[in-house]
Amino acid sequence: MSMTENVKKTGLHLCHLLCYTHKRRARLLTMLLGRESEFQTLFSCIKSNDSNNFMERIIMLKIKEYTKVESLEEAYQLNQKRTACLIGGMVWLKMGNRNVSMAIDLSGLGLDTIEEDENEFRIGCMTSLRSLELHKGLADYTNGAMRESVRHIVGVQFRNCATVGGSIFGRYGFSDVLTMFLAMDSYVELYKGGIISMKEFAQMKKDRDILVRIIVKKVPMHTVYLSQRNSATDFPVLTCAIGLEEKKVRIVIGARPQKAMLIEKELESSFKFKVEEVEALAEEVQKQLKERMDMDAALVNARFVKPIDEELLRSFADTYELVVTLEENVKDGGFGERVLAFAEEEDLPFGVEIIALPDHFIPHGSVSYQMKQVGFTPEDICGRIEEYYRKREQEER
Repeated sequence: MSMTENVKKTGLHLCHLLCYTHKRRARLLTMLLGRESEFQTLFSCIKSNDSNNFMERIIMLKIKEYTKVESLEEAYQLNQKRTACLIGGMVWLKMGNRNVSMAIDLSGLGLDTIEEDENEFRIGCMTSLRSLELHKGLADYTNGAMRESVRHIVGVQFRNCATVGGSIFGRYGFSDVLTMFLAMDSYVELYKGGIISMKEFAQMKKDRDILVRIIVKKVPMHTVYLSQRNSATDFPVLTCAIGLEEKKVRIVIGARPQKAMLIEKELESSFKFKVEEVEALAEEVQKQLKERMDMDAALVNARFVKPIDEELLRSFADTYELVVTLEENVKDGGFGERVLAFAEEEDLPFGVEIIALPDHFIPHGSVSYQMKQVGFTPEDICGRIEEYYRKREQEER
């Protein structure tokens, strides 16, 4: 088989690998090449496995000159010609029918690394999708969502070639990568345009600027990525990524087939009690303690976290053997820990049981649902108090 025939067969085979059905293969190529009018012709070529006719109509990339640049300024100046082209992994470029007057290679500029510090990730435009997939820092920060977003893209060899810069700059509708980055607090650094948000960049028209790197801020958040595919390595039928911060949620829907759509929503505090709700909870606990343990409990509204009422706490020493603090806050550094520290410092003869919020994300929902999730129900609190006395009895034996 001649080299020309081999290239034709390979191109057709690659098209078959990328898409699950004949129509999806033809639709993908016409969309990438801007040749929607030729859909039926391409569909017939692919369906009949006519590689010669298919390749003659589709796969013909011609590069007149090639330059490996030594600076971004050099690359920018060369890229101002409409027929010039920046090249990375070339996985999409090689499938196109295009005449390139100047191929501009950025591989000598050191833009193929992922830098990480305590505040952010800085991902060079020449970084491969495989590097995103394997980077431990990104995996830990995104709870595995980054790896999930790229691991289905065609195959390992493909991901070793495809670059994050090409995937983001192309702003393709089927892009798993764009969907994932939109769900995070991410930014694009352009050589002339500076640093802009990924959200803004996704809506911009393509120009002749150079995407230098992607920046992801390490804001505390939980992320998840899901996609629906007809087969394991097919293009996604639908993608979804969610980034949940303390006071904001980002929801991204991709592969629609338009480019990914971002919805942002500010969140109210995920867990807030009204004063009346706290008082009602404490009164119900007091009632159940009497019924379950025949215990007479007093209720005290502390009012202030700082300074604590030291005289009030000292007055408990002669009357109570257990002080239970209930607060809408995490335990560390909260009101309960202040009470416990003061009791130990003064050597007061009562125990302290701290009931506070867990130091992790609490799912949104109704107040009653959230109270059950964090153990803020009368039954849970009474159970904690009963457990305290059981342990004390065991220690005294």
